[in-house]
Formats: sequence, structure tokens, C-alpha cells
Amino acid sequence: MNITQPVTEYGPPLQKDVAESLTRLYQHEPPPKVIENLKDKYQIPDNCKYLGTPKVNQEIWPLLSAKMRQHDCMLQHQQNQITIAAASNAKLAETLFSTKMQIDPTLRQEMLKSTMETATILASISNDITKKRKADIRPNLNPNFATLCSTPSSETLLFGDNLSESLKASRSTAQIMRSSVTKTSFTRGHRFGPYKNSFQGGNLNSHNPSPRMRGGFNNRFSRGRPWRSQVRGRPNFIQQNHMQK
Repeated sequence: MNITQPVTEYGPPLQKDVAESLTRLYQHEPPPKVIENLKDKYQIPDNCKYLGTPKVNQEIWPLLSAKMRQHDCMLQHQQNQITIAAASNAKLAETLFSTKMQIDPTLRQEMLKSTMETATILASISNDITKKRKADIRPNLNPNFATLCSTPSSETLLFGDNLSESLKASRSTAQIMRSSVTKTSFTRGHRFGPYKNSFQGGNLNSHNPSPRMRGGFNNRFSRGRPWRSQVRGRPNFIQQNHMQK
């Protein structure tokens, strides 16, 4: 059990008040209004846009199904939470860097190191979500364009800034989506059917004899005529035998 699920090792305890405050945050989900306020307070710096959530390129987003777009929006929402934390951590790092003359050098260095380590973890989580978003979208792409998922994301776009240039050679951007309907190939002038000759106007469940038994379609006199017109005027087979006797 310890091999597959090792025992968690805990670090030194925090100061009591700090520990209780953090515990309450993890025990209760914060109200949406609180998250919105934090989002407005900690915005992505203009010169550090990689902290943000990349959007799906305009060439791909309109072609995704409603279910796929809803799924990606859910992942974007999770990534936005990390974005807020990353922006807050970045602001703390800037404060520590700009007040280096007011804080003890050793303490300042330790706090700045902690913010960079936090940024490392947040960046790793955000990159994992970005990879998952690409992996979930990939089955919807034509196999010829699936390699787009291996291209690195840009500051603001999930599939990079040069996607339009990569797709210019294609006849239509709609071709990057895999069709959900399998098309059957037809030859000119002939439609595929399960039988070599199709029956015209007949019911396969009727008790009338099949066209082959009554002359079929190879009889040039009966072609296109109903069965009763084919035998009208002909002597009945039983009557013919009676007359011969």
C-alpha cells in the first residue's frame, strides 16, 4: 500500500491563526463575488501575458460542437483560477523586489525564493491544463492537421499565432474538422444497392410470384408492365392441361 499510495509527509506547523484561516478557505468554497473581485484586483500584467489563459483560435472555435465548447470553457474556468493566483503571486514578487532596501536582505531573499517556487508550481498546473485542452480537441481535427496540437501555444492563443498561415494551403478551414457522417462513394450513373437488380413497385412481403418467375425484367414484352397485364389473354395453365387430356 505504501508503494502505490505513499504516506504523506508533512512539514513544520504554521502559526495557529494562519493555519486556521487557510483551513477555513479550503473547507468552504468562496462565493463567486469574491473570485470576481480578486480577478479585477489581480489582472494579468501587459508584459507577462503567458500568465493568462490562452483562447482557442478563431479558425477552430466556431467549428467545434456545442458539447466540446462547453467542455473547453470548463477547463478555461479552471485555468482562470490559476491565472488569478499567478497574478497575485507576481505582484508579491514585484513588491519584494522593489522594496529590497526596506526589508532584511536574508528575509527578502527567502520570500522572493518562495514566490518563484510558487510560480513554478502554478505554471506547471497551467501547462498541464493547456495540454489537456489540446488533447481533448485533437479527436475533432482531421488527421492531416492533428500535428497542430504539438505546436506551442502563444501568449493568447491555444494553437499559436501562425495557425492561419498554416491553414492557407487548405481549400477551406472547415476541412480541419472530422466529419461525423461517413459518406458512401457512388460511381457516376449507378447507386450502390444490396441487390444486383432493384424491384420496381413490388412488395417483398407480398404473396405474388417474384418478377423472375413471371418473366422478370428480361422479358421484353413484359418490361414495365404489371404482372396481371402480363398474363391477360393467356389460357390458364390448369385449363391448358385439361384441354390436352
